Amino acid sequence: MAEVGLEFRRIGEEWVLLRFGDAICDEVSERVRLVYENVKRLEVVCECIPTYTDLALRVRGDALEWEGQEWRALVSNFTEDGGAQSSRRIEVPVRFAQAEDPACDWQHYTQQVNLPADTIIEKLLATEFTVAMIGFLPGMPYLSGLPAELHLPRRESLATAAPGTFAIGGQQAGFLPNQTLTGWWRLGLTAQAIFDMNREPSSLFRLGDKVQLLRMD
Repeated sequence: MAEVGLEFRRIGEEWVLLRFGDAICDEVSERVRLVYENVKRLEVVCECIPTYTDLALRVRGDALEWEGQEWRALVSNFTEDGGAQSSRRIEVPVRFAQAEDPACDWQHYTQQVNLPADTIIEKLLATEFTVAMIGFLPGMPYLSGLPAELHLPRRESLATAAPGTFAIGGQQAGFLPNQTLTGWWRLGLTAQAIFDMNREPSSLFRLGDKVQLLRMD
C-alpha cells in the first residue's frame, strides 16, 4: 500500500489517531480495514479501534515516540495481502415490515425518498453492502454501499427498535443487535443474532464482510 495519505494525531498519553480520509467511502474504508488487519498484530500495538476513516491505536514501547513520519513509513510497507483476512460474504434473511406496522417507518420513509416500497426492497436486495465499521452497540455493523436514492437523514425523534432491526440512517444501513432507541428508519427485522456473548465469535459480522440481504416473507 504505497503512498498512503495519512493524518497523524496524538489523542492521549498512549493513544494515537491515524486518519486516512474525511469522507465515508469504500476506498477509505477498505484502506482502514487493510491497515487494521496488519497493525493489530504488531507488538507495539495494545489496542486498535477502526472507524470509517480512522484507526485509534493504544501503543507502547518505541511507538510511544513515533510521529506521523514513522507511521506513514510503516503503513506504506503493508500490501493488500499482507496478512489481512479475506472478506467473507454473509447472507442475512430480512422480513421487511408492512406499512401499517407501528414498529417500522415504511410509510414516512417511502414518502420522503419518493419511491414505492417494492422498488426500495428491490434496490436493497440488489445491493452488496460492506461492513465499514462495527460499534456504538456491541457487534453493530455499519453498512456502506447504500444506493444514493435511498439516503435519508435521520428522523427527528427517536423510536424503539427491536433486536435485529434493519434500519437506514443517512447514507448508512445497519442491524441493531439489541432493543434500543434509534433515529434511523426501521425497515425490517432479521431473526439472526447480531451479537451473542455465548457464541464464538460473539459478533456475526467483522470488518470488511460483504453483506447481501435476502427477503424473508
